[in-house]
Amino acid sequence: IEYNFDPGVRVSGPFRTDQNALLGGFLLPVIFVAVAFIYRYPRWPLRIGLLLLVIMALYAMVFTRSRASYVGLMAGSIIFSLLSRRLYLLFLPPLLLFALIYLLPSSVREATHSIQGVWARDVVVNPSWDSRVEAWVDAATNRIPNHLILGHGPGAFPLSWLDNQYMTELLYLGFLGVGLFLWLIRRIFAGVIPML
Repeated sequence: IEYNFDPGVRVSGPFRTDQNALLGGFLLPVIFVAVAFIYRYPRWPLRIGLLLLVIMALYAMVFTRSRASYVGLMAGSIIFSLLSRRLYLLFLPPLLLFALIYLLPSSVREATHSIQGVWARDVVVNPSWDSRVEAWVDAATNRIPNHLILGHGPGAFPLSWLDNQYMTELLYLGFLGVGLFLWLIRRIFAGVIPML
């Protein structure tokens, strides 16, 4: 991780400095799997080690300043609470949102506030949402219909072009690949939910 303890620095991935959201996306499963293990295994030394891992991963994820990671953290907290039937954990998303908006450095607060610009169509905060929607529409109308079943093949287009895993799978692997991808996600859930 390319990072120091200056809150003005944006955490990035190990290979390219513009992979902030990718790093945040990798840290989210680490956080939730570690939290699941904390609840699953009662040994305190293990719990303390996992809690330290969660704190470090959360700290790094917050300073990626990735809006997608922030939304994923909120949604994941709600889903984790409901799937694990630990409804008292539903206090976490408002607490995390409060911290993101009011307690953390201004660079994080600005990234958090810019999320509302995605939904408020009359306010242009960042053109990234519009460019993503244009890429999805282009893929759905011009590229995917040409290879519906098997797709164009992995790497046929630049990885950052779509910035949506489901559309990317559909473009690269077609409906067959998306079906296998969804089956794999279902199998993972089937194995993880009993652990909660």
